[in-house]
Amino acid sequence: MVRVCRPGGKIGLATPIADGWSGDFFATIANYTPPLPGLNPTLRWGTDAGIEQLLGSGTRSIENEQRTALQYYRSVDHAVEVFHTYFGPAVRASSGSREQDREKLGKDLHAVFTRHNRATDGTAVIENRYLLTVATRA
Repeated sequence: MVRVCRPGGKIGLATPIADGWSGDFFATIANYTPPLPGLNPTLRWGTDAGIEQLLGSGTRSIENEQRTALQYYRSVDHAVEVFHTYFGPAVRASSGSREQDREKLGKDLHAVFTRHNRATDGTAVIENRYLLTVATRA
């Protein structure tokens, strides 16, 4: 990003943080599949140190602010189905597993979504915290 941004230009990132839903979600996935070799942990970029490592040397300023986003689903079951079907880390964790492990993963993800669900009407409104970063290229 720093390489292709013009001097004085802005780089914006929204990265998951370890506190809250993202941390619970990725910790649950890690119980079923090891991280891919050579890749930094997903939640690293949701820290001041991780952002500094990623962007610091090519920027003149970095501003980080924690924010909250709400994710809306028809139900907790629907949220689990969406992630089990379309979200790469969950798909990977479930595709390499035995049927028994896939069912357990589904139950564990259901617990994560339930824990962070703010809705009381049978739908799911998942509160997800993230780090908003705006960096100015040097």
